[in-house]
Amino acid sequence: MAKKYMCATNVPQIQVERSKKEFKLFESEVHYWLNELQLNEWEVYTILENDNDDSDASCSPDLSSQQAIIKLNAYIISEDEKDDDIIKGCALHEVLELLLAELRILAMERTFSYEQYDAASHRVIHKIQRLLEEYDKQNRKATRSKKRATKKTTTCMSVNRGKAGS
Repeated sequence: MAKKYMCATNVPQIQVERSKKEFKLFESEVHYWLNELQLNEWEVYTILENDNDDSDASCSPDLSSQQAIIKLNAYIISEDEKDDDIIKGCALHEVLELLLAELRILAMERTFSYEQYDAASHRVIHKIQRLLEEYDKQNRKATRSKKRATKKTTTCMSVNRGKAGS
């Protein structure tokens, strides 16, 4: 594992290089969340690149081309950041940045009309709504199955108790 010294704020820090395995995990998580959040209108490139800042990852969207670069920082300051859950969390975070990209860009430009804002915010709302409706449907289905299984178990136990007491 390659180590690189970085002198930010005049304090030497050892930076640890990320592995290809970590990047592959990040890349697969980015594509998983793009699919789950139905962001298929975007052409997304994932890259592993050294950013000379403290961020673990970043998202650079271009609204006009509907393309984005989601970057995983090639170097990290701590071995603790090599945890799979942290990498997965970074991927989800950057995809959520992409989900809100249009709203963020409109807010930064401050040259938008109410209609533009309303349309952009409703695109986000509809994506989240579809996701939550699907989640709710699955959750309710699982809950109903669990209740039925519990009811059957309770019924069987009642019948068995009745027989035992005879």
